[in-house]
Amino acid sequence: MELKSRGHHLIDKSLLIIDRLSVDEIPKGEWLFFYSKNGVKYFLENVEKLGVDIHGYKIGCVGRKTAEYAKSRHLHVDFTGMGSGKSSASAFVKKLHAGDTIIFPCALHSLHTLSPYLPKTVKDITLPVYSNAPEVNPTIPEVDIAVLTSPLNASTFIRHYEGATAPVYVSIGHTTGKTITSMTQSRPVIAPQSSEESILTVIDSIISKD
Repeated sequence: MELKSRGHHLIDKSLLIIDRLSVDEIPKGEWLFFYSKNGVKYFLENVEKLGVDIHGYKIGCVGRKTAEYAKSRHLHVDFTGMGSGKSSASAFVKKLHAGDTIIFPCALHSLHTLSPYLPKTVKDITLPVYSNAPEVNPTIPEVDIAVLTSPLNASTFIRHYEGATAPVYVSIGHTTGKTITSMTQSRPVIAPQSSEESILTVIDSIISKD
């Protein structure tokens, strides 16, 4: 990200512990839809363990970064969304046919941001392939801007942040934003998409106000 070249210090810290969950079988269906790179990674680890062929499935990804990772793992991506389930739903629904089954390899406690917008003529199956839990005692340095990617990530950061002044919060999505507001009583800046370009635009707007 070009912020580094402009003298800004970036810290990439997950705050979550992620582990693969084993599955006994891959359900039959027409689509596999991934919300994240972790979903792709741990799903494919299960595929390799089971020794099954997934070439008959169409592949959907919530955003560009997930799609790029899926392609790097030699998956043919048939649909790439706008970075969130809600914003991607209307375009994805146009790809579906009555009776289709969509399988969502995802986190154990996924928010399922696309499923509520699917028509009743299709079936969706949740397939947890990884778990994510907050670090117990994470060390979080003082920062000026905190980009928080999920409600669990946000709550972990806020509970353990001990900086002298509160950062400006940037939220990936409105659900994460609601978590930030409920815990801090402040309104975060909402990044409209989860892409690096969208996040950079938001950060630039914050920096330009200083």
